Amino acid sequence: MFAAGPARGCLACIYASRPTPRTLLQLASSQQRGLSSSPSSTPPPSPPPPSSSSSTFSTKAPPRGITTERLVQARTQAQAQLNALLATLNSTAKKHGRSWAAALAALELERKLREVGGKINQATGYEDIERLRLGVADREKALLAAREQAALSKKAYHAAVAVRADSQKEVNDLLQRKSSWQSADVLRFTELIQQDHENERAEAQAKTGMDEGEEKVEKGFSDLMQSILERYHEEQVWSDKIRSLSTYGSLAITSLNVLLFIITILLVEPWKRKRLVEGVEARLRSSTSEGQEATLASLVSLQSLLTDAQAKLDSLVAPPAAASPPPPPPTEPSAPFQGAEILDTSSSDLSVDPETEAMAILAHDAEVERLAKQREKELWTVGGIGMMAGISCSLVIAMLGR
Repeated sequence: MFAAGPARGCLACIYASRPTPRTLLQLASSQQRGLSSSPSSTPPPSPPPPSSSSSTFSTKAPPRGITTERLVQARTQAQAQLNALLATLNSTAKKHGRSWAAALAALELERKLREVGGKINQATGYEDIERLRLGVADREKALLAAREQAALSKKAYHAAVAVRADSQKEVNDLLQRKSSWQSADVLRFTELIQQDHENERAEAQAKTGMDEGEEKVEKGFSDLMQSILERYHEEQVWSDKIRSLSTYGSLAITSLNVLLFIITILLVEPWKRKRLVEGVEARLRSSTSEGQEATLASLVSLQSLLTDAQAKLDSLVAPPAAASPPPPPPTEPSAPFQGAEILDTSSSDLSVDPETEAMAILAHDAEVERLAKQREKELWTVGGIGMMAGISCSLVIAMLGR
């Protein structure tokens, strides 16, 4: 009872302040250790006498089991919150990892494509054209810079010319009124003469800079035109080479298609036709032999039936003939069933009819000829389609090369 009071107070603080899951776990573990150690350290109190005041106190103070259940619930809730937080962090990390992996895969693919493009340009000779193109761009930038510098030099030259013209104008004005000079005019005239020399030198320098700028512009323009011509020439050479390669490639593809067509016509198709004829002949032979065997079996069964019937008739006619004197032997066969002896198994009637065999052979030849014609038609159709496809591919390659 004494240990239940502090536990109840701690639980009230926990539920009032709503701490983090880690704090809840720490408080729950410490409280459980306190509960587990308190019974061993203090003896169990004696039960109080039954009274109204003690009954009232027992109803207000919760038992120790309820406090333990609340601690367990708090720990479970904190563990659930911690698991949910870990699951969220794990899913977020996986999502970012997938996005980074996709970005790295895209960068790797781009790098590989650039390497493949560089190797193709190096193999086809387009790398020199790219170098000339970059050279044209650099010379164009240099020409623009030279033009800007030439414009600045020209502005400086015009400014120097204007300054010198103003000083010369002022000197001419002073010379016109030379008779009325004063000391200030004399000083001003001397100063203007000195400035005129300086302005002349500045004008000469500006003119030199302007001329140099114009020369640089002309040189840059000529260099740019030369680089453009070199690039155009190299592009023409490269396009001619690619066009010739495409032409040779289209011719090679067309020749290969023609060669395959000829090989198919001369070697493959006769072999296929031979196999087809052999297969048809084998099937016809097997069907003919099966028909002959069935016919022979039916004839043998019919012969056995006729023999049995003849034997029975002979047994029925034999007793009356024994009582009377034997008749003279007839010159002609008079027995009514004597004609059945023609169905002997050794007679030539058991063989296959020649007309039936001739009809079977004709049907076989007609079927073989029909299959051969059909196969030849299919062969010509496939060959024509292959030739047209080869010509189309050659034309497409030639157009792309141009």
